[in-house]
Amino acid sequence: MPPTIQLDAAADYLSKDCILAPGTNFKVRILAEMGDANITNFVIKNTHGSETVSYFDTGVNNETINISKVLTKSVFDSETWTFMVIDKNGKNASVSFTVYNDTSSGYQDIRVFNDLILGAQYCQATGSFLSLNSGNIWFLNDAFTLQDSIEMLYYYDSTGDANTIASPGANIGSFIYPGSISPIYWTVRHETRFYKTAYSASDFYNVQNDSLLLVAYDEINGKRKAKNLVTGDVYAFKTAHIKYGMFVIENVAGTDSGTVQISLKIQK
Repeated sequence: MPPTIQLDAAADYLSKDCILAPGTNFKVRILAEMGDANITNFVIKNTHGSETVSYFDTGVNNETINISKVLTKSVFDSETWTFMVIDKNGKNASVSFTVYNDTSSGYQDIRVFNDLILGAQYCQATGSFLSLNSGNIWFLNDAFTLQDSIEMLYYYDSTGDANTIASPGANIGSFIYPGSISPIYWTVRHETRFYKTAYSASDFYNVQNDSLLLVAYDEINGKRKAKNLVTGDVYAFKTAHIKYGMFVIENVAGTDSGTVQISLKIQK
């Protein structure tokens, strides 16, 4: 007997075909039960046109699955979301729905933060910690009191990652910010994921709305760190609050007391 799977049809969750504006976040809740054998894999795929992209793929060893996810409507005219569980014997079950583009709505406005200068961990001139909501930058002492606001930070890692942009939820070495208020000990450790794109600085500067932000980020290949930064690199990112954005590296100077200058655009 194969496993079974269903989508929660409660009001807070999406479970059937619908129409949404690009950039709209929606929640799904997946419920699955084993058949003859434990469930060993859970997969989410997004199909638009002839392309199918693995959005989420994780190994498990469970009798049941109860997972909630927040997904985002892309810019495509239609996209089919498929949710699949596979058991130890290779038997599977899946369920899907299609989300159509709301052609009556345009793309969304964005916040733009130009010429932000972040300091590495021993920089005395400017802080390391950035709020993506306000664009404010803080030193560690202040950031410690504002943990829920911090979704990006900059430091220098002498062990190989060099100039690095990450977030409090990344696996930051304890030697980067030593002491009891280091981000590794924070109560709120938001994780932002980063993807190095092939877009140019010119492409970034031409962004006027969130259309490119939605397609530039790669869900499967997003990493917890943007490392070994080089002037001209363009990164897409996704925050813990499901906001998509991009930034361009405009200048990198120095090591653990140096700075990085970026310009950044993010969904409102």
